[in-house]
Amino acid sequence: MDIKEKAEPLLRFFWPASCAGCDCLGEYLCALCRAKILPFRPSCFYCGRASVHGTTCFSCRGDGRAERVIVAAHYADPVVRALVRELKFGSVKDIADILAGIMLPPILSAIAGLSRDALFLCPIPLHPRRKRVRGFDQARLMADALSEALGIKTVPLLRRDRYSPPQARLPAETRFRGANIAGSFSISDNTVPAGKIPILVDDVITSGATLSEAVKVVRAAGFAEVWSAFAASGN
Repeated sequence: MDIKEKAEPLLRFFWPASCAGCDCLGEYLCALCRAKILPFRPSCFYCGRASVHGTTCFSCRGDGRAERVIVAAHYADPVVRALVRELKFGSVKDIADILAGIMLPPILSAIAGLSRDALFLCPIPLHPRRKRVRGFDQARLMADALSEALGIKTVPLLRRDRYSPPQARLPAETRFRGANIAGSFSISDNTVPAGKIPILVDDVITSGATLSEAVKVVRAAGFAEVWSAFAASGN
């Protein structure tokens, strides 16, 4: 148990949980504010045209592009944005479960009719340096929460080898070119039988540059079809 985990009960005593939407005490997202979060309209992430379950248009498919980009909510929603920021920068790990819960409906719709054994969840990892500072990897926490709810295994297939500044803090031109994130990922020692569909998991997608790099590496490892799922889109 690290220092942050030891201090958590004390911090909660002095700063109890409050709703990201209305500030009522007792939980990080109350039922009323949860009900007000508008679901993301399923669409092709790359061109914006409406599509079933975030399926990428045939004309938009290509190297570094996922076959599905499943998004649950809008990052522009102030409640969603507050939850993500509190998770990542306030180190409130419990919010990972809340975001995973928001992601469940669109993922359940997308996997309807598919065997759970045909899929696995793969968190898009933080660099170890950033994980040490934060104390946890939010994508792994979200993937594990989804795994428990869906009955789909989490396999940390990706490893982040190169440290880079957060995409969100870079100029838009740099983010969309993807130069900041190029060469960041490699395949870990974890093995997965061929033929399964990986669902890459993370909190927010903006330009799609991080996803593109992750997809390239996973596809090069022999996975012909790659899906992804995000709590929110800032695009």
